[in-house]
Amino acid sequence: MSDYKGKIEIVEKIIYYYNKYKNEIKFKYDKHRYKYFYKIDTINRMLQVHSFESNERNTKFINYDLGLKYYNKNQKTVVFQYLKEDKIIKNELKLPYEEVINFVLEPYTKIKIKYDKNENGNFNRTIRNYKMDEEYLSLTQNNLDSFKKQNKGIHNGSIMRVTEFEKVSKDYECKVERAKYFDQVRTNLTLDFPLDLEEGNTLRVKDLDKDRNLKSFSESILVNSIGISATIFFKGDDGEKYFFLKPRQKRRKKIRQKTKGVSVFEDMFGTISGVLNLPKGVNPTELTDYAICGILRELERETNIGEDSEFPIINLQPLAFVRELGRGGKPQFMFCIEIFPVTNRKFKKLFKKSVEGIQEFSDGFFKNYVTIPPVLSPEVTTNIIYTLQYLQKRAKQNIDTIKL
Repeated sequence: MSDYKGKIEIVEKIIYYYNKYKNEIKFKYDKHRYKYFYKIDTINRMLQVHSFESNERNTKFINYDLGLKYYNKNQKTVVFQYLKEDKIIKNELKLPYEEVINFVLEPYTKIKIKYDKNENGNFNRTIRNYKMDEEYLSLTQNNLDSFKKQNKGIHNGSIMRVTEFEKVSKDYECKVERAKYFDQVRTNLTLDFPLDLEEGNTLRVKDLDKDRNLKSFSESILVNSIGISATIFFKGDDGEKYFFLKPRQKRRKKIRQKTKGVSVFEDMFGTISGVLNLPKGVNPTELTDYAICGILRELERETNIGEDSEFPIINLQPLAFVRELGRGGKPQFMFCIEIFPVTNRKFKKLFKKSVEGIQEFSDGFFKNYVTIPPVLSPEVTTNIIYTLQYLQKRAKQNIDTIKL
């Protein structure tokens, strides 16, 4: 009987202390469960050990490792510098991206969108619609069918693709077309899926030049739709910078009986990103300015941060225009966005009301800390590196090396 009473007393004490400290316990749990912003020191440590050599998040559609196996001429190399046991360490890291424009070094560079002339010699201010050749429609039909089978509910919206890109004096000129999301699925998003009509071949291999590097946009057989991404950070009261990072969904969640699309870089830590949409009737003249409008849209849809939010934008900075080697040279703008300081708890309330954030990103203690090792996606790794370079320049520091 005494043993029974002793157990009862232990249970009563547990209940007593739980009720007494349950708010503190709940806060500590939520702090880990809803982790949105990571201190710059944590980011730096992740970068110090980061490698693109073997990516455990490859899919049957995209083998990200091939972004470094091929394209030797195109890969960008950066140098990290950091202290370890009072020693200065310098490491080189090859990025699976080709740098086309570095806005940190050339902040005033423009990308003019060219239009064709009509029969009267006047410019026709209408962007053409892309039409895939019948040969490639047949060749990639199984790519599309397999992707749609695995990713229910994807929307075939209008997107923008690059067809020509050249330097003119200090600036650039490009030609673009209006394509469909399924065109992107058929090519850049299923790059390493075996072609049904060509046994043992893939679109990636078909699109390499004779030295196994990227072809120009005008020579490429891929759709090459324009992607956009941005790091989000703020400067805390302690003077340190904090970056938004979340593990991406393996599949987008079903929200209100609807499932929209699929997450790219699934099960890897990522940031906000998307494809640059191009609705009918929209005919922009400068590409970077139009991409800025696109990333602001993604920011609001994925985090609920907009013009009227409690934590408005302080600064939005274009960082780079690159070509992603993992997806066959797909073009992408990278930005960084500085916002007013926000706590994880306050940001959680904002984030939970976003249109796409809870579809795009995983949440919860196990996803943040247990089941996923700290694998940074190639996209967010590269975006952060450009952000650090920009912040060093803003602080009037040397930017030849990235200081971690």
